[in-house]
Amino acid sequence: MMEPRATASTDAVGNAPAVSMLYHPTVAVSDLEAARAWYRRVFARDDYRWADAFDLSSLAPDYPIDYSFYAFVADLHIVFLSPKLLTRGALQGQDRYDGISDRLAGTSWYTDDAAALCEHLAELGIRTHDQKQRLVTAGTPPVSSLASDFYVAFTYPEDVAFRYEFAEIGSRHRAKYAKHADPRLDDPRYRQPAADDPLRLIGASHHTFLTSDPRAAEHLLVDALGGAIVGRRANAELGGTSTFIQVGKDLFEYVALQPGSPLAGRVAAGRDDYYGIGFITDDITAATEHLRAIGVGYESRDDDVIVIEPENGFGAEWRFSQRPPI
Repeated sequence: MMEPRATASTDAVGNAPAVSMLYHPTVAVSDLEAARAWYRRVFARDDYRWADAFDLSSLAPDYPIDYSFYAFVADLHIVFLSPKLLTRGALQGQDRYDGISDRLAGTSWYTDDAAALCEHLAELGIRTHDQKQRLVTAGTPPVSSLASDFYVAFTYPEDVAFRYEFAEIGSRHRAKYAKHADPRLDDPRYRQPAADDPLRLIGASHHTFLTSDPRAAEHLLVDALGGAIVGRRANAELGGTSTFIQVGKDLFEYVALQPGSPLAGRVAAGRDDYYGIGFITDDITAATEHLRAIGVGYESRDDDVIVIEPENGFGAEWRFSQRPPI
C-alpha cells in the first residue's frame, strides 16, 4: 500500500463548503416490491416509506412520492428506486435514469450549502445540474422539485465520469427524516447494533467503482471534495488495479480494469460503473449461515469474505468481510 497523499480536509477545500457525510447510495430496480422483499430477507431490517420519512404536507403536491423506499444497514443509508415510477408529476420528462435498472445508479453526499458547493465545483470545471436537468449557475441554487427548502445537484458524467449527487435538506424536514430514515443526522456516529443482526454487520467498509481511468474520480473526490488517496493495490478478483480514496469516513475503491477484463464492457463508454458495496461483519460464519438459510445465492472468496454477486443482488455486488479492503 502506498503512503497516503497529503491533501486538504473534507471540512474545507480552500473556502469551499464541506460534504458532511455520505447521504445514500441509490439502487435502481425494475421491481420495487421485489427489491423490498429481497432487502428485508437479506438484511433483516424494516424499510421506510415516504410517509414515514417526510411530512407529506410539506412537499410539493405534484412530487411523485413512493417511487422509492429507504433502507438503513449498520451505518449506511440506502435508497432503492424505481426509474419507471420516478418520472411522474413534477419529475415527468427527466431521463437521467434512462436505461439504468437493477444496478447501483448513484451515490449522494449531504452538504450544508448546495449552491456554494456547486459554485466551487464549477470553478474546477465540474458542472452540475438540478433535478430537472438544468445547468446550475451562480445565483441559481439547485432547488429540488420536492420542496422549496430542499436542494439537489448532480454532476455531469461528461466531466467526472459518473453522475454524483449532493443534497441540502431544509431544517423543517430533518427531525422526521432523522427519526425514521437516517439517524446519523442526529448522531453521525450512529450504527445499528450487530448483536440483533443475522449478518453481524459492524458498518460499511467501502464502495467499489469500475473505471477505465480513475483520474476523473480523483479530480472530484480529492481535488474538489478534499479526500485523500490512501492506497493502491492489484485487484486480481476484478482484473485491474484499485485506487482507494477516503472522503470523510467513507472509502471509495476505483478499479482501473485491465484490457480483456470480463467486466470491461461496463466501462466501455468511458463512464465509471458503481459496482458494489462492502460491509464489515464480526462473524463471517453467521453471515454465511444466514444467506444459506434464506436461499440467497452467494460465493465465498476466502475464509473471511463472502459475496452476493450482481445477478443475485439487483445488479449490485454486496460484499461481507471480516477485514477492511486495505
